[in-house]
Amino acid sequence: MEKPDTGLHCLWLAGRAPCPPDQRKPEGINLVGTNISVEDCARNIAYARSLGLPEVKEPADIDDAPAVIAGAGPSLGDTWGYIRDIGGKIWSCRTASYLMDKGIRPDAIVHTDASTSMDDLDGRTKDIPHYLASCIRSDTFDTALAEGYNVILWHPWHNTEADPHDAWLIGNGANVGIRSIFLAMHLGQREIHLFGLDGNMSDRVHVYDPDDNKYGTYGDGDNIVRIAVNGREFRTYVAFLRTAMLIRMAANNLRGVVDFRVYGDSMLAAIMAPKDDPKLEARLTKTQQARLANFHEAAQSLKKEALA
Repeated sequence: MEKPDTGLHCLWLAGRAPCPPDQRKPEGINLVGTNISVEDCARNIAYARSLGLPEVKEPADIDDAPAVIAGAGPSLGDTWGYIRDIGGKIWSCRTASYLMDKGIRPDAIVHTDASTSMDDLDGRTKDIPHYLASCIRSDTFDTALAEGYNVILWHPWHNTEADPHDAWLIGNGANVGIRSIFLAMHLGQREIHLFGLDGNMSDRVHVYDPDDNKYGTYGDGDNIVRIAVNGREFRTYVAFLRTAMLIRMAANNLRGVVDFRVYGDSMLAAIMAPKDDPKLEARLTKTQQARLANFHEAAQSLKKEALA
């Protein structure tokens, strides 16, 4: 297995080996929106691996088919019709039911949140590959398998002792959308079309839950950021802002190897607009500044190398 020069490669490069043990964090972690201890995460991973499921391992050969990453942000409601025109492989990120209702059948369904339950799965999609992250609760694996779902196991990178030392750890980020980008890249796709990965707060709702509160209304007040992108103001969260910056960084560093395209009106679309360096102006608290400084320090350590 290839060893990375630094564990920070896992922040954006798909298909890297585990981080060196001295770079893992021993404290409790927040796994894509769900608080879970390192111990519980390790227990879930061990159980999932004991099931003998097909598992994502080495990077796949290059796949010329476009990858459509369908996130659940409000802009998907304006842009879903374009998905049919693109074709290729459609990756659902909490949008399988929404897409099926529109007559669009996803080719892959990704789950990363440790609290994922059967309520998040749609019986119409049983034969579609469900990429269940190894950190997901054990009863979800048991029920999905008992009901005949097509389950494939994969390992998101968390940079803690819970990470399996002998597995391929894939991607990083604050939500299933960005994790799916890295998973698609790991499985060979090099043309990435992003739908519904908005990143900003709005008065509209997630497409998967019409009864949900307005998009992105979680977290404490210190998480809320006002940011102007090329003069246009958005409200977002520190985690979402970091995710958008991470996607932009990946697009820049992989230019000529991976092609990213963003659809819809959103903060991510503004940050990913074809400008060399988008002008970002944010009003941050001291806590927010510290969080972004830590992210920036890590980002500066990334090697600007393309995927083999």
